[in-house]
Amino acid sequence: AHNNRGHILLALGRAREALPMFERAAELDLTTTPPLISLYFVHLDDFRDASKATEAARRLVERAPQNVSFRVMLAWSLAAEGVLDEALELMRAAVDEDPHHAYALPNLAHLLYASGADDEAVIHYRTVYDLIVDGKLQGDRWAAARNLAVALVSAGASDEARQLAESEALIILEHMDGSGSDAERHLE
Repeated sequence: AHNNRGHILLALGRAREALPMFERAAELDLTTTPPLISLYFVHLDDFRDASKATEAARRLVERAPQNVSFRVMLAWSLAAEGVLDEALELMRAAVDEDPHHAYALPNLAHLLYASGADDEAVIHYRTVYDLIVDGKLQGDRWAAARNLAVALVSAGASDEARQLAESEALIILEHMDGSGSDAERHLE
């Protein structure tokens, strides 16, 4: 009931009032995880409080250490706090355990790029791009290509980045049917 009330308060735009509801729900059932997931996202998204999100993520990992997604959440909130070494360690471990994890793999690439490990970031951005192209990972192909191209430039591979950008542009042009953009079609 407390968790549901928290979600109702969130839907009403009353995030500050929802927090104690999620906390209470997490206290009443020490095995449940949904209220902690809600706390994590409310702290991170609504209040931009990475340290509180990290607290919620640590509690999630304690309750379900086998859950890779909870460790990925912890890594991401740690990164938001600026604790990159621990975030990278956790994200690498998550990718080792689940090499195609929809969030761990691209987020590891982002963390590596942000930490200046351009060559290693390229490896993971390339994996993300290839998996999306092969239909083995959901994601925006153009965004994956852009991320890879940016990392390639940073790693000193400008020619390869240019080739990638040109090939992606050709793919986009090949798929255009001459009928205009989606916006134009929706406005008609």
